Amino acid sequence: MTIRHLKMFAAVCEYGGVTRAAEALHVAQPVVSTAVSELEKYYGIRLFERINQRLVITEQGGELLVKARDVISCFEDFEGLAREDSGKPRVRVGSSLTIAQTGLPAIIKKIRERYPAVDLCIEANKTSEIEEGIMRGELDFGIVEDRVTSAVMKTVPLTSDRLVAVCSPDYPLPDAIGTVALAAQRLLLRETGSASRDFLDRIFTSHRVVAVPAMTSVGNSALIAACAVGFGVTVLPESLVSADIAACRLREIKITDADLSRDHFLILHKNKRLNAVQEDIFNICRGI
Repeated sequence: MTIRHLKMFAAVCEYGGVTRAAEALHVAQPVVSTAVSELEKYYGIRLFERINQRLVITEQGGELLVKARDVISCFEDFEGLAREDSGKPRVRVGSSLTIAQTGLPAIIKKIRERYPAVDLCIEANKTSEIEEGIMRGELDFGIVEDRVTSAVMKTVPLTSDRLVAVCSPDYPLPDAIGTVALAAQRLLLRETGSASRDFLDRIFTSHRVVAVPAMTSVGNSALIAACAVGFGVTVLPESLVSADIAACRLREIKITDADLSRDHFLILHKNKRLNAVQEDIFNICRGI
């Protein structure tokens, strides 16, 4: 058995099937099927059952998945230490998309100045994907816009920001409205699962309203562009729209009955042992 077998087993669990796991790993589907089959035959166990044409992990498989992820994480730690000792340190950082657009570039510059030879890998993604990457041992730590729910994650508070509702200068809406009125607008929002969208949805839920957006996007710039031409109202981090507000390309709408401020966090697995270079870069990221 090899670490490759465990990674493929964990990928099938994560992606819910062999086909999607193979796509994520950039290998042929039979390669993944064979790896799982070999794992089962080697230990004389059944990891999955097929129910209604779906793979469902067995109780024993679920217990082994936890251990497999621990082994994968330890292996990644081993590789990181080996690379450091060989003079080729590697640091893998996940970042929420908004942070990657705003605070991260200055941090990257500091890291490159201090460690010009480091193999720095950045993954800009949703908070949930960053959390999964850390769990799989594919990321050393992450910088995210919202709290994570996993009990195995250690969180370090960073700065805070706030979301702001904006529209075009001539959009027919008062300068201040409540949450229920906001939900009734033609909303231009980030996709479900993004930190800002999940935060906003929790605000709507607390006011017992459901918002149905007229436009969703995985990026912020498309929402800002559509908003600027009067298509609707978007709600985004202030750091992304402050320049447009100052230039009168967008107008801020005050939300009178909700606090849209939120904290940013550094996150890492509570069992993760950072090597010296990773720990120093982790501390550099505290200044984001």
